[in-house]
Amino acid sequence: MKEVKTILFPTDFTEDAAQAYTYALKVAAQTGADLHLLHAIEEPFDFATRVEETVDAIKEEAEEHFEQLISEAQQDEAYDNVQIEYHIVRGKPYGVINQKAEEFGADLLIMGTKGESSIKRILYGNVTSDVILDAKIPIMTVPINSKKPYLDRFLFATDFRSKDMEALESTVMLARAFGAEVHVLHVSEEKTMDVDIRFRGFKDLMKEQIGYDKMFFHHLEAERFSKGVSDFLDEHPISLMVLIRYKKVFLRTLLWANNTQELTYHTHVPMLVYVPEAL
Repeated sequence: MKEVKTILFPTDFTEDAAQAYTYALKVAAQTGADLHLLHAIEEPFDFATRVEETVDAIKEEAEEHFEQLISEAQQDEAYDNVQIEYHIVRGKPYGVINQKAEEFGADLLIMGTKGESSIKRILYGNVTSDVILDAKIPIMTVPINSKKPYLDRFLFATDFRSKDMEALESTVMLARAFGAEVHVLHVSEEKTMDVDIRFRGFKDLMKEQIGYDKMFFHHLEAERFSKGVSDFLDEHPISLMVLIRYKKVFLRTLLWANNTQELTYHTHVPMLVYVPEAL
C-alpha cells in the first residue's frame, strides 16, 4: 500500500457505519488524507411513476445526513483540517463502491461491519464481506462494538510470503502516523527447527529493511491460525488486526461464521486487509 492520500468511506447511515466514520476521520487526520463520503441509492421497488420522486426524497435525506456529519467533524479541533467531500450515487452499493474507489484513486476503504447474525447475513447478504473479498485496494473494517479510534497497537499476521515485506512496510507507515506498536505474528502447527529458522530469518530481514523501533515479533504454536491469533489476543490486546488477502478461506470464516470463541475478537477489533496484487 502506498502513502494514504485519499480515503473512501461508504456509508448507509446506520449505527455500525457511524462507528466506522470516527475511524475514517481519525485516519484521515493522522495521515493528512482527503476523505470522500459515499452513499449509494438503490433503485426503489416501486411503481415507475414514483421512482424519481422516491429517489429525490432519499437523496435529500442523504444530503442532510452528510451535511450534519461534516458539520460535526469541522466543529472538532481534531478534524477541522480534514478535507471532506460527499457523493450520492444511484446504483447497487457493491458496484458503486468499486467504481468510485477507482474514480477517486482511493488508497484505502473504510467500512463498518454489520452486527447481525450469520443467518441474517446469509439471507440478506453483506456488502462489506463482498468488498473485502474482491476489493482492489486495502480495506479497513470497523465492527460496531469496536472501541474509540485509538490505534496504538497493530497485529500483523505473516506466513513469510513474497508480498509480506511490502505489506509490513505499509503497516509500519500507517503505524508511524499513530506512533503505534506493530506486533508481527506467525502461527505454526508445530515449532520445528526449520520453521523457527524461517521465522528468525524473516525477523532479521524485516528489522534490517524496515527499522522501526516499535516492531515486535512473535512465533506461536497452534493447531489453527484462528486459535493462534485468539491465544495471542488473550495476552496482548490490540487495536487493529492486519491481514493479507491470501487467506480468503479464513476471511470467509471470519466474516460469516457464528460467534465461536476463537473468532469473537472480530466483533470488536478493526481489521485492515491488504490486497496482494496492489502491493
